[in-house]
Amino acid sequence: MAFIDRYHKFLKKYKVAVLVIWVIIFVFGIWLGPRFLNKTSSNFEAPPNSPSVIAEEVLATEFPGYENETSMIMVIRMVNDSESVLNNETESFCSQVIDSILNSSFNHIVLSVLSYYVLADAGFSQVADGFISSEERSMLLTIDLIYDEENSSISAFVVYLREEVHKINTSEDFNVYLTGYLVMYLDMQEATEEDLLRMDLIVIPIALLVLAIVLRSLKLMILPIASMGISILASFLIMYPVALIWDIFSFVPSIMMSLVIALSIDYSLFLLSRYREEIMKNKSVSESVLQMSKHAGHTITVSGLTLAITFLGLVFFPLQLLSTIGLGAAITIVITLGVNLSFTPAALLTFEGFFSKFTLYKKLTKKQPETEDQLKKKEIAAQMKSIWYKIGKLSTKYAPFVIIIVVIVAIPVSIQVFKFDRSMDFLQILPRGSDSDLAYQALREDFSLDKFFHFM
Repeated sequence: MAFIDRYHKFLKKYKVAVLVIWVIIFVFGIWLGPRFLNKTSSNFEAPPNSPSVIAEEVLATEFPGYENETSMIMVIRMVNDSESVLNNETESFCSQVIDSILNSSFNHIVLSVLSYYVLADAGFSQVADGFISSEERSMLLTIDLIYDEENSSISAFVVYLREEVHKINTSEDFNVYLTGYLVMYLDMQEATEEDLLRMDLIVIPIALLVLAIVLRSLKLMILPIASMGISILASFLIMYPVALIWDIFSFVPSIMMSLVIALSIDYSLFLLSRYREEIMKNKSVSESVLQMSKHAGHTITVSGLTLAITFLGLVFFPLQLLSTIGLGAAITIVITLGVNLSFTPAALLTFEGFFSKFTLYKKLTKKQPETEDQLKKKEIAAQMKSIWYKIGKLSTKYAPFVIIIVVIVAIPVSIQVFKFDRSMDFLQILPRGSDSDLAYQALREDFSLDKFFHFM
């Protein structure tokens, strides 16, 4: 007996148990899965024994406690670039912000707050000049904080500070932006959650609509929706304990979500369209599920495992940014594959009366009952009229010319790979239009490089 036959026999026997297991995983996923989003990190660790890691170790040895400090930068920028930022309004604003910070419940994590006016009043005019851009369009206010590993206090402080800035700044002459590594991280975390919500509200309905058009059965559409939800929550559930012991980069959940949507729709298309075809041939549900698993199941298994192994290769890169993406993607693919190969057939077998009597099938069987040979001939005739059949036939008939055309098109496109620019620019990962993104751009545009790197 072939493996797929034994597996099908196992599913028939324990179909209810399989569904119960996935339901339990789904429930735990609802409980712990979303916590994974709050445990992602923006820490960018360099490869072991690299010069930057050695420098960090020396810094920690020579300057103990320095690694437990972090800074935030407030950028005050004039709307009209011809006006000077040195005026009574900005002086009053800086004074009120500093008072608000020092008198807040977060003053225990604040080490220092410095601005141009504070330094100038203290007699450090040369240092104060470093807080003003060369054309006096922008001004900086720096906040040094004690860093806690959980970031809970600092995260709450960022929220508090943004609210206070909004209350204090009533002027339309200048804008205020907040940046710094932890502010960037919070912006990326918020953007990740927004991306997930956007995919839920826009991408998923469109993808499901395409699948519904192909399947032409509302009953069958229940399965890809359920599979998608289980796959997402199960993947997040597994990654949650991983995130507790390993820094998972902040945009990994977005990649995982995208993979689940794409693969769930793709795998459901293969599996359920094959199941529907077998049912329309008047085969039993058990036989239809067996044929679905033999053919479509084999296809998605090979495809999914190949993709998972490819992503898993990223885990062995010394760069943690790439390794966490690879781990999250590989786990997601394996989970999605497992759900579609076990939950979907188990559901079809458990509720066979419900999933086998869709409207189109009833109409066909009542209208024109046909033998299996007649259906097969009809199916072949329909396939020969398909545009895909015609493209395939044309490609095989003129194979040498097709290869030459593909190569001619591919060469100029492939050459561009050698012209790619590699960059570690923060603007490549910051959410466009976010507070930290606007502040970062203002720093780059208005301040010289030596000032810029001094503050960052």
